[in-house]
Formats: sequence, structure tokens, C-alpha cells
Amino acid sequence: MPGIYNLKKVIGADIVMDDFVQKLLEFETVELRNFRILSKYEIWPIIRYAVLNKAVSEYLNLQRPHAEFERKSLSQKLSYLSLSLLKKPWVVSQEDILFFVSARSNTVKKEGKYFNVLTDYYALIFRDQTTVLEESFRLGYKYPRYFPTTYYIDFMFLQGILKSKIFKKSIDKDSFENINGFLEYLKVFFPMKLEDTFLNSLKELLMKYALRIPYWEHSYKELFEKFSPKIVFINTASYGGRNALLTCWAHDLGIKVGEFQHGVISRIHLAYNYGNGIINSAWYKKYLPDFLLLWGKYWREQIKTPSEKHIVGNAHIIEKRKQLEADDKKLDRNKKVVLMISQGTLTSTIVELTRKLSKLLGDNYTIMYKLHPGEVPFKERYKVLHELPNVLVVSEGDIYDYIFNSNYVVGVYSTTLYEAIAFRKPVFILKHPLSEAYIDPKIGKFFSDAEELVNLILETGDEGNKDILKTEYFWANEWKHNYREFVKSIL
Repeated sequence: MPGIYNLKKVIGADIVMDDFVQKLLEFETVELRNFRILSKYEIWPIIRYAVLNKAVSEYLNLQRPHAEFERKSLSQKLSYLSLSLLKKPWVVSQEDILFFVSARSNTVKKEGKYFNVLTDYYALIFRDQTTVLEESFRLGYKYPRYFPTTYYIDFMFLQGILKSKIFKKSIDKDSFENINGFLEYLKVFFPMKLEDTFLNSLKELLMKYALRIPYWEHSYKELFEKFSPKIVFINTASYGGRNALLTCWAHDLGIKVGEFQHGVISRIHLAYNYGNGIINSAWYKKYLPDFLLLWGKYWREQIKTPSEKHIVGNAHIIEKRKQLEADDKKLDRNKKVVLMISQGTLTSTIVELTRKLSKLLGDNYTIMYKLHPGEVPFKERYKVLHELPNVLVVSEGDIYDYIFNSNYVVGVYSTTLYEAIAFRKPVFILKHPLSEAYIDPKIGKFFSDAEELVNLILETGDEGNKDILKTEYFWANEWKHNYREFVKSIL
């Protein structure tokens, strides 16, 4: 049985993330199954990622990556409520395939309509057999949507919250005792001390789940029974929370669950790597997708999960690259462009690097500072960049357009660093415990500070990235064929 480890917090390259994550995963033993909500839902799958991610964030002193909400005007609130009602699936027909997606990925437009770059390509392959069910992003939708049979389902989530407040039922005794018992178990056996404020927030969350789950279960199972799908694809299914429950309810009805890769995966990614104590447990598998649809062979090598791994490819990067290379609409400019990729966990670090780089490179370069969608509302973090004449802060648009029209790509552990190699761009990676664990050194060059980065930029020139591995290793071709064959094997 694991106990509290004397994990000394070290700053800088001395941190070996593989060792730290391994200590965390040793916590995952069969005993975790003893703690349940409503006698049948194990607690650990619901809050696993939140707990493990909190430990990593505390260990590395990371910033909060995502803003929860932005202030909404009255018109925005009315638009949200009206779309939630008018575009809900009032009339349901049976479909073979359901996609549960987030409005967050509607980042480009086609024919004046918002296109989900993660899933719409695939949904269109079996268009007549597919329905897309979309949740809002920060209580907002991007409308109209390109995929015709797209419905909004926030009402199901909100309905569960509202009913739990209206009927005001008490938490059953067993759930109450199990939640308290689980938190005490965390205090004793989790390999890193968790703050009382975090544990209290976990308790509050789990208490809410105990009240809301019966309403959510009824709504989602009723939806599944009406659509009668053969397979559902759930965005970030492996991350737990409500998605773990949604996956479980699909499995209860004999429905297969798939998940499309949506970002960088490494050997320490906690959503896709599990401890030996639970990885082969039948009780845990019911909360995980049956299939992971991955971008290439490289990503399959980073994963330790019971889900089946299938190489499908990233449709958006393949199709966008074809389009950009055919159009060849590179901007005419006198200055070279450095694309700086921000991340909410390290905004302050990347902003300071950008500030120094701006001064060192001078007027011959433009630094394009691309914000992560989750950190856009944290305006105070990056406001200093607006004062720099050679820095342009951008928050929207297709990242592949920015990559294509840049000379160099700089970041820490973002997916974009891998995406840049598909466009043969030189990649520069800031040394950090997470970049050393997440980023393959073959795709670019590591640097320690702004001065070293400038030297690398000057040495590289505008030659492009000619010495990288074959991009097919990361980005498989033939995504249409691969997806068709996968779906046919299910249907």
C-alpha cells in the first residue's frame, strides 16, 4: 500500500517527471473500488484526473490553465438560452453514430458556418448515419454550424442541476460516508499532501454529483435509447468526470465508446496512462472508451491504457496542409515571423520569454503570440505584450494558418510543436520538466533562455525543418480510408 512520500519539490531540470508520475500511479490500487456514490459508481474515475493533475500542478507550481467563465452580456445570455432550447434534439431518429463534442473546437469557418476541426471531417464520411451533440464552451455556442445535424445538449446538464435544487433531496447515507471515507483515504495514502482547500472542493463536487447523477443518468440513457447508436464518440472521454459517467451509461446499454485524440499525448499524460493496480480491472474499464482513435504510430507508443488503439490520422492537418500548399498564399513581408505558442499553465514564463525575445530580435522580426483558448480571459497575464511594437497577440483563427505563415515555431509542451513539423517548420522548445517529458527531442531543438533561442534562430535561418523524422510517424495519411474501415468494423 502506498503512503505519503517525502517528495522534495525541486525547481528546474532536476525534476524527473517520469519518476514523480510513477509514484502517483502507484496509488492506483484495487482498494479504490471500495469508495462509491449511490452504491454503484466508483468515485475514483470521476475525480481521478482532477486529483492527479492537481498534484502535478502543485509540484511544478503551474498556473491555472483555463478560465472558467467570461462575463456575458444580456444578449449573449439570451442567445445561449435560446439556442440551448431551439437546437436541442426535439425530434430524434435512430442513428448508428453519435458524436459528443465541445463548441471549443469550432475554430474555423467553411461556407460561412463554424466547422469542428476535431470531428466534422469524420462525421461527414457517414453523414446520413451520424448526429453531433454539442456542449457549449464557456456558456456560448458558435452558430451556425457546418455539420447539418448538430444539436445542443447543455439543457441535459443544466436540467440535472436544476432538478437537484428543486427537489432538494438529501444525500444518501452510504454516499455521504463513502465520500468522507475516500477523502480520508486520500489524506493517508496519496503520495503527495493535498491542500485542505482542494480536498474541501472535492467534497463539495462529489456531494453535488451524488445529488445530480440520478437525473443525468435518466436523461442520457433516454437519449441513448432513442438514438440507438452502435457507437458514440465522446470528446475527452478518458479524462473522467461526467464523461466517465456518460461512458459508463453507454456501456450499460451495450453501446461501444470511442474517443478521438485531441492533443499531445506523452508517457506521463495522466488521462492516458494508468497504474498497474487498475489498468486491467473490469470495474475501471467500464468508465473508459473502448477505442482510442490516434493520429499516428508515435502516439500509440506513449499510452498505457486498456482502451484499444487505432491509427486513424488527423484529418484537419492533412487536409489543411494540402489546401495551403496548393494555394501557396504565404504573406508577402519583409520581416521574419516567430510563432510563440502560449499555454495557460505557463503563461507568465512564456510572456517573459517573449518580452526578452522582442528586445533581442528587434524590428527585423515579428513575434506572433498565439494564446491558448483557455487562457484568453486572463488578460492581466499577457497585457504587457500589447505594449511591444514587434509582438502581435492573437486569440482566434486556425493555428495551421499561423504555422504556415511563420518562419519558426517556439513553445514548451504544446501539440502545436508536433503540428509544426507537418509543415516543415523549425521547432524550438523551452527546457522545462514538462517539455522534456512531452516533447520528442527529434522534432526540434531545446533551449534554456532567450539568448540561446536567438542564437538558434540566427543559426537556422529560413531553411525549414529538413532533418526531422518522416511526418507519417506522427500524422498518418489516408485518414478517410482508416476511419471508414474502423466504422465498418463496428457497424
